[in-house]
Amino acid sequence: MIKIPKGDYDGVSKSYRTVGDTIKGLTPIKAGEEDLNIPNHRSANLSNLNMKRIKATTQNGGSRTSWSKDLWLNCHLDENGKPKAGHSDVYGRMSWGKPSPTLTTKFNSITTGRYGHPEQDRAISLREGALIQSFPKNYIFYGSMQSMAKQIGNAVPPKMAQEFGKYFINSLY
Repeated sequence: MIKIPKGDYDGVSKSYRTVGDTIKGLTPIKAGEEDLNIPNHRSANLSNLNMKRIKATTQNGGSRTSWSKDLWLNCHLDENGKPKAGHSDVYGRMSWGKPSPTLTTKFNSITTGRYGHPEQDRAISLREGALIQSFPKNYIFYGSMQSMAKQIGNAVPPKMAQEFGKYFINSLY
């Protein structure tokens, strides 16, 4: 019987790979911009209101809870106008020193999770998402921005697939 292997990373004896380990050092870009020298290093544009929101979100791990009330969405307030508990990752920023949250097919939007860049006022780029998923730096995605985000977000991270493959093959012998 094949069992899922125990991971090598426990956060104590072997540290987790962090957002900083993975994406720090890429050329800064603005929301809606692309660095043509780095494949797929392209960020989604933000509306004026969402630009105000990301600027009001504390860098390096902040959440929407730091906003002034005028930036809150009605769906995040109770009937008395007080902030609701839950879903605090929506409109949040990633932290340099922590592992990335799980990426979804809409990781390139600050409105769907903690996908804000730790410092730059934008969501993470397609390239940053691909690096977090362990795709090689030179792997190129094609299609619309939405299609590429879907390819990256739906992918089994290549390094994880490789390790599972090795484990299963070795389990057969």
